[in-house]
Amino acid sequence: MAWFKREKKAIEQPTPPDERRVKTEGLWIKCEACRAIVWKKDLETNWQVCPKCQHHFKLDARRRLELLLDGRWLEHEVAMASTDPLGFTDSKPYAQRLKEAQKKLGLSDAILTVEGQLAGRPLVCCSMEFGFIGGSMGAVVGEKVTRAIELAIEKKLPLVIVSCSGGARMMEGTISLMQLAKVSAALARLDEVRLPYVSVLTDPTTGGVTASYAMLGDLNIAEPGALIGFAGPRVIEQTIRQKLPPGFQRSEFLVQHGFLDAVVKRSELMLDSVLRAAGLHTALYTSPHLERINERLRLDGEDISDAEFTEAFERLQALIERLMATGELPAHPTYFECLTAMALEVFARRQVDFAVFEVGMGGRLDSTNIVTPEVAVITQIDFDHENFLGHSIEEIAAEKAGIIKPGACVVSAAERPEARAVIARRAAERDARLVEVDTAYRIEEMQTSAGCYRAVISSAHSAKRVELAPPLPGRFQVRNALTALAAARLLTERGYPLDDAAIARGIATVRWPGRLEKVQDRPAVYLDGTHNPAGARELLAFWDEHFAGCRIHLVYGAMRDKAVDEITGLLFPRAATVTLTQPRQPRAISAGVLLKMTRHLNDSIEVAEAPEEALEDALDLAAPGDAVFATGSLYLAGDLRRWWFARRASQAATAPSTD
Repeated sequence: MAWFKREKKAIEQPTPPDERRVKTEGLWIKCEACRAIVWKKDLETNWQVCPKCQHHFKLDARRRLELLLDGRWLEHEVAMASTDPLGFTDSKPYAQRLKEAQKKLGLSDAILTVEGQLAGRPLVCCSMEFGFIGGSMGAVVGEKVTRAIELAIEKKLPLVIVSCSGGARMMEGTISLMQLAKVSAALARLDEVRLPYVSVLTDPTTGGVTASYAMLGDLNIAEPGALIGFAGPRVIEQTIRQKLPPGFQRSEFLVQHGFLDAVVKRSELMLDSVLRAAGLHTALYTSPHLERINERLRLDGEDISDAEFTEAFERLQALIERLMATGELPAHPTYFECLTAMALEVFARRQVDFAVFEVGMGGRLDSTNIVTPEVAVITQIDFDHENFLGHSIEEIAAEKAGIIKPGACVVSAAERPEARAVIARRAAERDARLVEVDTAYRIEEMQTSAGCYRAVISSAHSAKRVELAPPLPGRFQVRNALTALAAARLLTERGYPLDDAAIARGIATVRWPGRLEKVQDRPAVYLDGTHNPAGARELLAFWDEHFAGCRIHLVYGAMRDKAVDEITGLLFPRAATVTLTQPRQPRAISAGVLLKMTRHLNDSIEVAEAPEEALEDALDLAAPGDAVFATGSLYLAGDLRRWWFARRASQAATAPSTD
């Protein structure tokens, strides 16, 4: 017999053997546009929009309705399901395909038709499901859309249809093609009774759906980058025997050529995003702009239209001329004053629930300071615009604190003790309630993923906790999110319908182009608007935390009125190479002057006057494991952003087709 004998049972394992493994499969997704590896949870909280490049992934039909509608909805024609009238079989019987799709998705067919509310307004909405046999349109899809139109007519409601489809369903042959005429005729009746129809085209919208209801809206809007067309590009090229232009059949190309009314992103700054997440009709005024001046005036997360901007400018110009003619206005208002007046007038006309105004250069004498806010927010204070604001932190803080009104609520994220003292004194003089984020809140936990941070926040005087996950790179964004949380909670106290869930949701969907915006992997490419010493220090911290040991290739261009000596003194010695350029702005410092000022800071400095040439030069120097950062001015970030995405669209259009 064996010389040993087990007398006791084996140690009981609390976890089954098949679960004693680290499970990572499915936690990360590679973005098909920028190739970045994105944490799946971040993608889900951002409504399936890549936080790196803003590529829009597909949404399923139910998730789409959650994004569009307020709360619950009533679904119609729940049990209506397709049959197999032709007994169609390809690699498997059509009847089997239907059963598999129905079982997998829990849907009877490729569309949901519902009644619900959008921003408090009742409507009828259809949402297509691409996962159900490619979102193809057969008899059931055509019939459900037709009945949805008839329901809208009966109840005198507007209609919204979200298309995501490969076209007509070939398994039903001519029956599927008949739906084009049927739905188009129903939409003609909707038009006769003067009810609005909004068509939302997502990626992809092709074939018979494009040829029928998708392009017949009173307003046709599409998501960024959506493929929209009847036939595939390869078929078209073979038919016309010509090369198609760059970006052909993508939503941006179609809106430029008049086939669409607008390209609309799913999610767009923090406080504005929080307010919208709570269902409020919001306006946002910021400066400067990156690519288009319209960016400065936003309504419900979208840039003001060209037509509305033009109309507002014409009204303002007529008023200015009249006041100057009568002597009531001694001089023409400045550029910034005109834009501020336009924002105030447009937001009042639109009767928004809430407007967020970003102060311009200072505070006390800023054009925006005629507003008496529900909550005033003062962010980090550092040296910037010293010629106008003062040459000490105390002087600059006093100018910033000029936005504090008598009896107001104030949130301060200032860290420097001398700035905090000035703000506290000003708040006390104005009998204003001051909330300092460093004393009112604490960070209990923090995690990082791909340069972005999520943190668990608790109040200093309660056990209430909330998780904030801004989808923006940089540790400093947690502080920005904390500031937005503090402001939003003050608004809640003043009667606005904001709960912590809405606050977290709004912060999770915020977008801030041009601020550590990653546009490519291998080599990593970031566009950044850092234009002051405080921002340069944040950028250095980001490099140290995420790019330690990496070669960094810096593209730099700045305005003449910035602290160029201090910023370049911080950044240039850390970079492996520096390429100097200049934004396309009259106030930009020339690349040649920059070279004379900074050549002692780095042994590898080159000059390229055109921003895009400078970025291409840096890319040529970079190995796949390196990083390229273009920074120094928001105007530079805007120039490069415009060029980068036009270049990417051109490359996508000329890539070999997969049709």
